[in-house]
Amino acid sequence: MNSWRDWKCSRYDILCLSAITIVGGLIRAWGIGTPGGYVLDEFYASDACLYIGGSPSLCRMPQELTIVQPPLGKWLIGSGISLLGFQPTGWRIASVVAGTLTIAALYLLARKVLNSTFAAAVASGLLAIDFLHFVFSRTAMLDVFVTFFIVIAFLFSAYDRERIFRSNRASHQLIWRMAAGTSVGAACASKWSAWPCLVALILLTVTWEFKALQADGRNPTVYKKILKASFSLFLCFVLLPALVYVLSYVGRLSGSLFTWPWAQDSWLRALMERQLMMFSFHVGLSGSHPYTSPAWSWILLKRPVLMYLRQPAEETYRVILGFGSPLVWWVSAAALIYLTLDWVRNRGIANTTSIIFVGFIATYGPWLLLGLRRQQVFLYYLLPTVPFMCLALGAIAALASYLPARGAARVDPVQTLRGE
Repeated sequence: MNSWRDWKCSRYDILCLSAITIVGGLIRAWGIGTPGGYVLDEFYASDACLYIGGSPSLCRMPQELTIVQPPLGKWLIGSGISLLGFQPTGWRIASVVAGTLTIAALYLLARKVLNSTFAAAVASGLLAIDFLHFVFSRTAMLDVFVTFFIVIAFLFSAYDRERIFRSNRASHQLIWRMAAGTSVGAACASKWSAWPCLVALILLTVTWEFKALQADGRNPTVYKKILKASFSLFLCFVLLPALVYVLSYVGRLSGSLFTWPWAQDSWLRALMERQLMMFSFHVGLSGSHPYTSPAWSWILLKRPVLMYLRQPAEETYRVILGFGSPLVWWVSAAALIYLTLDWVRNRGIANTTSIIFVGFIATYGPWLLLGLRRQQVFLYYLLPTVPFMCLALGAIAALASYLPARGAARVDPVQTLRGE
């Protein structure tokens, strides 16, 4: 059995996907107008308001404050403000949509790589009730958009892997690779923390292409396939992400495109200067903050993030905390250790487990390194990693509950998971 073969969407898949997504969306949308003021760093809403042409008095800000972050996430927050106005529901609705769609996307990703309706329901269901994802799906910050774009980028790459290993590589299905590159470019255009995922997808795709070419042996067309794969990699994972990133700055920088890039009034020069300023800021960010915590401690939930605190009446407190679900975070650590050992033991870079392992490393590993230099890092930076933690638990659920269809031959579930 090959977990990457086409699967027909059964009525159980439709039922599970619909139920989990609807419930996850409803609990995220319920009461998003409360609290009525900003939560933690929701001043992104003020910048988003300026993006869509709001006046400084309406947007509570004379100019853009968060210039150290790329614009796309703020554009998305602005889309909600343009529909519902500059009020809490307006600046949070885009996050609700992104968080809800992430649940659905994770179901499809888990269903694709694990070949199990039950495992997909476990993975997406755990994400639907994860505390951190729930809170940030109701908050006008950038992290939920990064998470959504990363998950769909890996989903599209999963479909592209299927195309790679087919004997007839239909060229029109290159659309999956293009979609993956566009999605990861959108993630990078929302927050820089997504750049390692671009590198991860390139490495995965190159490995898959290499394995497929190895299977071709001395086929006379192998060099033609290498050339075609190289071109598609450059197009989909270099040009497309760069184009999406650059386009996100349209309307946010001054200058002319019709001049030399090094000229003082050049738009491209303004773009490059902004990137250098952002790099300098993020690498050298220092100073104390009451909610910082070392990256190694995030999965242990040692220090949550206080997102909102108010005492409207005597002896009455209203508090919003950002922290993960122990059911997911603590248990997934053991699941990831098991899957990693299995991955190393079987040299499984080309199998399905690689999606989980590489996604986890690409979203978490850079913070472990950057945290050695940068003082201000926060637990909620781990949000894009949470779907891969849920995916690891889905994989364990698939192994633990595998039951062959009535009358079917017994198939080793470990081999199924590995895509053997």
